[in-house]
Amino acid sequence: MTAKFRGRLIPVFFAFFIYLSIVTASASPDVNGDGEITSVDALMALKMSVGRLDVDLRADMDGDGVVSAYDAYRILMLSTGEGDDLFFLLGEVVKSYDFGKYIENERMNWIIEKNDGNKLIIGVVIENGKVTRFSKGGISNQNVNVYAGEDTVKYLLDSRNPEDLKNAIKSGEIKFQGVGLMNQIKYSIFPFLTYFS
Repeated sequence: MTAKFRGRLIPVFFAFFIYLSIVTASASPDVNGDGEITSVDALMALKMSVGRLDVDLRADMDGDGVVSAYDAYRILMLSTGEGDDLFFLLGEVVKSYDFGKYIENERMNWIIEKNDGNKLIIGVVIENGKVTRFSKGGISNQNVNVYAGEDTVKYLLDSRNPEDLKNAIKSGEIKFQGVGLMNQIKYSIFPFLTYFS
């Protein structure tokens, strides 16, 4: 276990979920307020992004203060059932979070068991402290797989309490599984480290 890594992954997850809980409160994809998320909402957001409609920050899905074509895309994906709001929310946080303080190089698969029985698998690559890949679907040659249930992730987003994350790791609601012998050893002691952070 490198000195850069030792004891630093736990604060990453704490800060990550606190930041994510702040971002999640900002937008509503129901731009026209009719109670449904449809392609009309996406079209309205797209028109806002090019100045053809007055900006309504309900369409600002990533909370950056601007309605962009990316916001319209997210709304469109949600309207067709192809979008996974949890994936988009996690993506916005990952895009803006500085992992370099805690992790230099990691290849991870985040595997979230959805309530409908499906799995949301997110591949994350961090190189030199920067996220170079965040995508739906797993990655190969990962160092670790991180497992959690949808309810656990949503609870952590709502709670904004780092102790809840620590408890979820201790209780096994969030599990880390190293891939390869050295990573198995490294991540087998990870839950134990939560007692000291």
